[in-house]
Amino acid sequence: MDSSHIRMLLAGLFVAFLLTVVVKELIRRRPKPPAMPRHSGFRPTKAPPRTGWKAGPPR
Repeated sequence: MDSSHIRMLLAGLFVAFLLTVVVKELIRRRPKPPAMPRHSGFRPTKAPPRTGWKAGPPR
């Protein structure tokens, strides 16, 4: 093997290493989807209190 072949082999290995590092970083840094908000309690706190015939007996 000539020295040019060895240089080309080393350059190819280096480029392959760089590509694997870049691809792993892109996969790891992918933005996560926003989490669904959890409901606190039976009714969401932003909902108005139920009035009228749907409200049921007073507590």
